[in-house]
Amino acid sequence: MRFRFSWLLAGAAAASLIGGIAPARAQVAPPGTAVTLPNPLSLDQALVIALRHQPQRYAGLAQVNVAAGQKEEAVAAYFPSVTPSYQYQNKSAAVFGVAARPVTQGGQTFTPPVNEVSIVRGGGLSVTVDQNIYDGGQREQSNAEARHNLAAAQLGQENTRQTIIETVTQDFYNLLADEDLVTVATASVAQYQATVNQTQAQIKAGTVAPNDIYQAQANLANAQVSLMQANIAAQTASATLKNAMGIEVDQSVQPLPLAANGQLPPLPNATTNGTLDDYIKQAYDYRPDLLQQAAQTQSSLAALRLARENAGLSVSADYLVNYQATNDVGNRGLDTSLLVTGSYPLFDAGAARGAVRAAQGNYDVARNQLVSVRQTVRLDVEVAYNQRSQFLQSAQLAQAAVQAAQVNYNSAVAGRAAGVGTILDIITAEQTLTQSENQYVAAIYNFYIADAQLAKAIGRNETSATMSVH
Repeated sequence: MRFRFSWLLAGAAAASLIGGIAPARAQVAPPGTAVTLPNPLSLDQALVIALRHQPQRYAGLAQVNVAAGQKEEAVAAYFPSVTPSYQYQNKSAAVFGVAARPVTQGGQTFTPPVNEVSIVRGGGLSVTVDQNIYDGGQREQSNAEARHNLAAAQLGQENTRQTIIETVTQDFYNLLADEDLVTVATASVAQYQATVNQTQAQIKAGTVAPNDIYQAQANLANAQVSLMQANIAAQTASATLKNAMGIEVDQSVQPLPLAANGQLPPLPNATTNGTLDDYIKQAYDYRPDLLQQAAQTQSSLAALRLARENAGLSVSADYLVNYQATNDVGNRGLDTSLLVTGSYPLFDAGAARGAVRAAQGNYDVARNQLVSVRQTVRLDVEVAYNQRSQFLQSAQLAQAAVQAAQVNYNSAVAGRAAGVGTILDIITAEQTLTQSENQYVAAIYNFYIADAQLAKAIGRNETSATMSVH
C-alpha cells in the first residue's frame, strides 16, 4: 500500500479529513417500523414522520457516505504509508552426489559422492515506510474531484430532503382540500334534502305542482353522487399522503383542519417579504440542486485537469525506508532509497488523448447542465411567486362569492316558504352556493401549495418541526 503526501499541504489535508467528513453510519430506511398516526395529524407531525421514514432520504444519506469514503481515500494520498510485515521460513533442500574431500585408500585417491540436506527455519519482522514527495499535482486534482463530489452528494441529500417536505406539504393540503370538499358536498346533500322535504310538504298542501318533486329529487341524487366521489377522493389523498411519508399502515390519516366545527378554512394571513427579484436571488444563493450542479461542474473540471496531467509528462518522487527489525536467518538493518521517476505516454494508441477528450466532454456537459438548472430555478420561482399571489386574490374573491351566494340561498329558501319563489330559484341558488364554496376551498389550498412550492423554489423549504430532523 502506498500513501502519498505533500509536506506543504499536510495541515490543510488533515484538517479536511478530521473536520469535513462525518463518521460512516448505516443509512438504511427502517422497513416495517410500526407507526401510530396522531389523530388529528398536524402538518409538522407529518413532516417529522416523513423525514424519519421516507426511504428516499436514506438513499441520499447513503450516497453521502459513498462520497465521504472516496474523499477519505483521496486525502489518504497525502500521508506516508507504514507497513509492518513478518515473514517466516521453513525450508529444506536435499542435494545428492555432492563431491566431498578426496580420500586415499590402498594407495588410491578418490572422491566419494556425498548426499547433503540443508534446513532453514526462522523469520523476521520488517517495517516499511513509503512517502511520496512529489507527483506533479495528481493528488491535488484527485482530492479536488472527491471534495466536490462529496459536496454534491451532501447538496443532493438536502435537495431530496426539501423535496420530501414539499411533497408531504402538498399531499397534506390536498387531503385537507378533499376533506373540506366532503364537508361542502355533505352540506349540499342536506340542502337538497331540505328542498325535497319542503317541496313534498308544499305538494301535500297543494301550493305547488306535483311535478316539482322530480327536479328536487334529481338534484338530491346528483348531490349524493358528488358526496360519494368526494369521499373516494379523500380516501385516495389519505393513501397518497401515507406513501409520501414513507409509512405502511392501515390507519387512515385524519388531518388537523384549518377551521373547527366543519367550517370552511379562513383566508390565509399571507405577507410577501420581497419582490420577485429578491426571491430569485435567494434561489441562486440557496437552491440545493443548483449548488449541487455547480459542485459537479467543479468535480468535472478537476477530472479534466487530472486527465491532462496523465496525458503529459509525469514526474514523481518517492522516499522509501525499510527497517529489518528482526531476522533469524539473515541480517538486520535499515535501507533507505529515493526514487525519482519520469514517464511520458509516447504511444498508447490514443488512450490518453481519448481520456482527455472524454473528460472535456463531461465538463462541457456539466457546464451546460448548470446553465439549464439555473434557468429552471428562475422558472420555478417566477411561476410559484405569481401563482401564490393569484391564488390569494382568488381566495379573497371566492370568499365574497360564498357570502353572497349564502345570502342568495337563504333568500330563495325564505321566498319559497312564503310562496313567492319557485323550485328553480332554490336549485339555482344551491348550485351557485356549492360552486362558490368549491372554488373557495380550491383557492385556499392552492395558495398553501403554491406557498410550499415557492419555499422549495428558493431552497428554503423548512419548518420549525423539521429543522432538527436532518
